Amino acid sequence: MQALIAFFIVGNFVSSIVEAEMNPKLGTKENIVLQTIDYCFTGIFTLELALNMFVHWWKPFVEDGWSVTVAAKSKAIPHNLRTICTGYESSCL
Repeated sequence: MQALIAFFIVGNFVSSIVEAEMNPKLGTKENIVLQTIDYCFTGIFTLELALNMFVHWWKPFVEDGWSVTVAAKSKAIPHNLRTICTGYESSCL
């Protein structure tokens, strides 16, 4: 399972590099594809985090410093949820 998550982390890193290098304008085909990939990775990471919390219950999850760090530093989830719900991506974050 950890190897699969590591694969997704590397994939997300590569897609972020591609997006940064391409810097596509909003609404273009490239932008839509890259946003869709980003949403998929965000969903996978959110599911993994929720599954980790459920399997290890609350106390062991909170006691593990790495899990708390990942959960606390993940600003992508609220940003992407706002984009999905409103259809508007703000660069103000």
